[in-house]
Amino acid sequence: MKNIFNKIRHWSSKGKIYEQACISQFKQIINEVRIKTLCDIPENEWNSYVGVKLLKVKQLAVIFAILLMLNTFLGTVSASWVSFTPQQLVQDSDVILIGEISGPTGEKLGILERFRTSGYTHWKVNVRYYLKGDKESHEFIVATPGAQSSSVKSSIDYRLDEWGKTVLLFLRKSEDNYQPITPKGVVILNTTQYQRQPDDQLSGQLIQKEFCINDNRISQQEKIEFEKYIVGSSLVVLPTTAEQILGGSWFWSNHQTFIAVSIVLILIVSLIIFFRKRLIK
Repeated sequence: MKNIFNKIRHWSSKGKIYEQACISQFKQIINEVRIKTLCDIPENEWNSYVGVKLLKVKQLAVIFAILLMLNTFLGTVSASWVSFTPQQLVQDSDVILIGEISGPTGEKLGILERFRTSGYTHWKVNVRYYLKGDKESHEFIVATPGAQSSSVKSSIDYRLDEWGKTVLLFLRKSEDNYQPITPKGVVILNTTQYQRQPDDQLSGQLIQKEFCINDNRISQQEKIEFEKYIVGSSLVVLPTTAEQILGGSWFWSNHQTFIAVSIVLILIVSLIIFFRKRLIK
């Protein structure tokens, strides 16, 4: 009986009011049947009674079937992604970057009343270039809807590495997370054989030499528009690696030490010259 009620709750998750009413009536019917079986009543009356109750059970079954179909239909419609053009992705993004997906770093499950939501998966991306935003870190954390450890699944859940490892990401900040603007904000790239030279000017033309769009989910026109944006990018930024940060800190701290030592040496030399002159006199 417990398994039956669990299935009923699962089927009618979009219609809680109808669900509770149906379960309550179903429990009442089963309880009445249980009581009647313990009573000594004539067979014809018992058959008539059971027939009426079976008819009600059939009606409940029809209600459950309708709720199941509505749940499937409404779930699909309400979870559909809004379509974005390349221009809208560029305009609505807080950060645009090119990088390689390293892998998931963890999951975060949200709590909504007593039901677990599908949560988020956090991904580490090794950044090659920034095209928009004020970020400079070599590693960037991106969140996508859905978590494998969650018991709740949604049709809007997806994995960042679902289509490829090298990506052009259009990210929007949501609370403490940066998320792609729907799966449209994840454009798959291929790396070319070109190797960046020390004298290459940092620009969109350089990026086009190193990467090419290879995403069969987008149209040819969208591909052209994405390529046009990349080539026209004038604010291309290289990420700052940990070695560069440590190197800069080392240089600054040692630079200060060098200045302090130089001042002390100058004072010592000045004192030696001063006393030497006094002794000569």
